[in-house]
Amino acid sequence: MNQGNSQKPKALVIGNHQQIVRVDLEEEQMILTAEQEDAINRLISEKIQMVDCVIISDYGKGFCTEKICQHAIHTAGKLGKTTIVNPKRSDWGKYEKATIINPNLKEIAEASGKEMNNNDDEPKLIQTEQTSSSKVINREQLLSILQTIRKDKKIVFTNGVFDVIHKGHIYYLQKARQLGDILIVGLNSDSSVKRIKGEGRPINNETDRAFVLSAFGFVDYIVLFSTDTPIDLIQMLQPDVLVKGADYKIEAVIGREFAKETVLIDFQAGYSSTTLINKGYKPK
Repeated sequence: MNQGNSQKPKALVIGNHQQIVRVDLEEEQMILTAEQEDAINRLISEKIQMVDCVIISDYGKGFCTEKICQHAIHTAGKLGKTTIVNPKRSDWGKYEKATIINPNLKEIAEASGKEMNNNDDEPKLIQTEQTSSSKVINREQLLSILQTIRKDKKIVFTNGVFDVIHKGHIYYLQKARQLGDILIVGLNSDSSVKRIKGEGRPINNETDRAFVLSAFGFVDYIVLFSTDTPIDLIQMLQPDVLVKGADYKIEAVIGREFAKETVLIDFQAGYSSTTLINKGYKPK
């Protein structure tokens, strides 16, 4: 990268004209300056558009700093891309929001503080805190989370029924996530959907709908609401960006007075839950 972090010498051990082992003569850890981290993050932002998946292979040598890891993970999340991490050492906080963490047994033991044996009947993965179910939160949990993230994260909010998930939903949510750092989805409860859509809806109950949404890397949190509109939730949240579909007019968007910005996103033509249901996706 520069003279201060130049490549370290390597020694090859040769026996009978064959390489036996390589010895890397290096320092334990490089120290990146803030300017170097910013330069790396700019490069990540530029190149990430060209890939389908981001892999962070952390060797614990100082290159994969928390600032760099979090930038890569959050940038990938905004674009709906998967992030896979090969971790190092016991503190996995800098990998927060990664899609998959792929440790070996030694790394699992260090991170969990538990002894792990390499037996077939032993679990090979440990569930991290950011599971799909942990994305589904209530209002009290949301308030607590907001105290931590509001000061340095751009919060985006949208809401909907999200009953029969289709390409249009995915496109809409991905575009919404790209407008900020954290995407919070307000999800209509079953009773709310029934009042709005009528008998026979929803097709999928609120638990199943929340579970599906939580599986998407570009969705950070889901909050259920039972009213016809989420205006109380929006007032409590006061998002940086409020997102609705382009079938609305800005002045008609409920709760826009509580958001710093309101953005309308075009729908994908020909995709809607109602259309799918009319084509034969019938409630049981």
